[in-house]
Parts: sequence; structure tokens; C-alpha cells
Amino acid sequence: MSFQGDVAGLGLGELLQGLARGGREGSLTLNGGGRCATIGIAGGQIHLLPEPDEDPDIWRRRSERAWIKDPNHRIDALRMQEIAYAVRLETLFCLLDCSGVHFRFEQGPLPKAEAPTQSSTVPDPNEALRDNARKKLEVLTPVHCPGLSVEFVLLE
Repeated sequence: MSFQGDVAGLGLGELLQGLARGGREGSLTLNGGGRCATIGIAGGQIHLLPEPDEDPDIWRRRSERAWIKDPNHRIDALRMQEIAYAVRLETLFCLLDCSGVHFRFEQGPLPKAEAPTQSSTVPDPNEALRDNARKKLEVLTPVHCPGLSVEFVLLE
């Protein structure tokens, strides 16, 4: 089941609360004020999901610029997640303040985040090749953010 409309009379905060409290699970697409966001709703929490056309390499480049003197690639995924979370949350805050927001809710399961790959503890001559392949895979994997409560977003 899906439904759509404008949040002019209802308010985006009330829509988010109603969907989260109603036990619904699905994706909510928001458009307004030149911004768009995809919000997953599951288990009474909201999840800041990647946009369908989002390039995950954006977050890697921003992470590299933010931590330019620390080339520790083992924590790149965490850094990318922090930056994506901050940008997506800011977009949601802008949409909460925006008038004329259009929404579309699609009921169904949320996309699952890829599990991080584990590195081998045994030295291997092919480790460098695997490490390069792992980095390329991470670039192609969308960045998912942890869930948060609707009340946290609205009180913030």
C-alpha cells in the first residue's frame, strides 16, 4: 500500500510521528524547497536512507577531505557514515521548516545495509589485492545510517 500528498495542513512532524507510532514499515520520500530526502520507517524509528541516485563515492571524498592527515582506511566507513548522517539530518531539518513539502509513503521492508567486510589476521601475499578490491566494493556500497527516534528529531 502506498499513499502520497502534501503536508501543508498536517505538518511533517505529525506525519512522521503517525507513521512511526502506527507500526508501519516502509520508505517515505520527501520533496520540497529544492530538497529531497528518503526516510525509512521501521520499529518506531526513522532511518536516514540514501537517495536512489546517490553516489556513495561522495561520502568517501568528503571523508578524505575532512581527515586529510589521517589515512587510516580501516575507519573510512565510519567516517563516511558520520558525514552522511549529518548531511541527511540537516536536510530533514530543512524539510521540517519548509512549506509545501510533498510526501510519498511506500509500505514494505527497508533496504538492508551491507555488512562490513572483515580483514584476515593471517598475513597473506594477496592481501594488497584484496584490500584494493575491498576499497572498490566499499565505494559501490550505499552508506546507511543508524535509526533514531522521531521524538529526537522533533525536539532537536
